[in-house]
Amino acid sequence: MSVHNDVNTLAVAEYLFGAGREAEDFAVVTLGPGIGLGLVIGGRLHDGAEGLAGEFGHIPLLPEGPQCHCGRRGCLEALAGDDAIARAAGTPSVAAAADLARSGEGTAQRSARRAFRDAGEWIGRGLAVIDNILAPELILLSGEGITAYDLLSEGIASGLGDCAFEGARALERLRIDSADVNLWARGAACLAIQRSLG
Repeated sequence: MSVHNDVNTLAVAEYLFGAGREAEDFAVVTLGPGIGLGLVIGGRLHDGAEGLAGEFGHIPLLPEGPQCHCGRRGCLEALAGDDAIARAAGTPSVAAAADLARSGEGTAQRSARRAFRDAGEWIGRGLAVIDNILAPELILLSGEGITAYDLLSEGIASGLGDCAFEGARALERLRIDSADVNLWARGAACLAIQRSLG
């Protein structure tokens, strides 16, 4: 029996009730402490062997990059997760980094803005991997980290536009979706029902 990650529940909910209703092929990428991925392909959740598909935060992007909690170096999550942004900004949390980037002054503000822009660029490069392999109709960005999209957007556009095979079209397929907690819960309920029905 496979165990679904929470991003898979969001992907199912987006397909049934949310922004993915009009698409048969789409990806949901969540930003925050971790960076997750849920895939719907041909109108069905793709969860891989044992439900392990979607470890998007652990694609290796920089071989000599920072240590990731998974034990490897240069994973997307180690470059662009909340902890990475806070560390690069020199703040105790990503929320503090966002406050500094938006309303700070001088060098500290510039460092915080740079931390978000760099993280956004790594996220964009990661999104380009998805687009180049699957060319989904939509890529939905969601999760708690989306509250800082205003700070990440320039880097995301740069990384995705530069690295996707069809950069301009890839950018057109990107959507921001601030899914609420209820949508996640509805997706979990739907997966539980599907599993119980065999």
